[in-house]
Amino acid sequence: MLAFNFLLFGSRVSRAREMVGEFLHLRPEQMREPVITHQLSYKNLLPLNIRFLFGESPPAVRDLIGKYGVMDEVLVIFDVDDPGSFVSLTPTVINELKEITGHPSPMLVGYDAGVGSTTRHVPTDKVLTYAQSQDFFYYFEVTAKSKYDFRTLFKRLIKETIAVFRQNFPEQYDEEVKEARRAAREAAQAAEAEQARINQ
Repeated sequence: MLAFNFLLFGSRVSRAREMVGEFLHLRPEQMREPVITHQLSYKNLLPLNIRFLFGESPPAVRDLIGKYGVMDEVLVIFDVDDPGSFVSLTPTVINELKEITGHPSPMLVGYDAGVGSTTRHVPTDKVLTYAQSQDFFYYFEVTAKSKYDFRTLFKRLIKETIAVFRQNFPEQYDEEVKEARRAAREAAQAAEAEQARINQ
């Protein structure tokens, strides 16, 4: 099974855990650990193990990398309704994060919890200017319970991560696909045999 690490970096008030918890249908008390694991089947075939790793400071990220290895995706998170979560992402902090992770252009993600706030506290134009000045790969805004929720971003991340892995490790990717197809055939044969037994 292929395994990938997705780092979510942001201050304690960035609501990164809430964003992922909503996607995984997990309660807040289930999201307290620094690492949350999620397994899925890519294109209903290739099994994947995704680790969501939460880091609130560069030293914490350094510790996570020491324990879990390379970060395949780096997301810098802030809450669009909490200016404090945005201003905490200073150039010094972001540059240190880039150096630690080896990602020169991480992704910037603004989270809108959709709790009915009528006033946006972090203006979009300010975010876009900041994203460009800090050389983020791109800016994506997640809105809870909408077609632009974290599921949409997650699908994009998986697609991009698999494409990079396939390009860098084509033989290993092909072997993983072959193994997945073999496992699928065996599972189908076992199901057919069980159904035949039941029908006897």
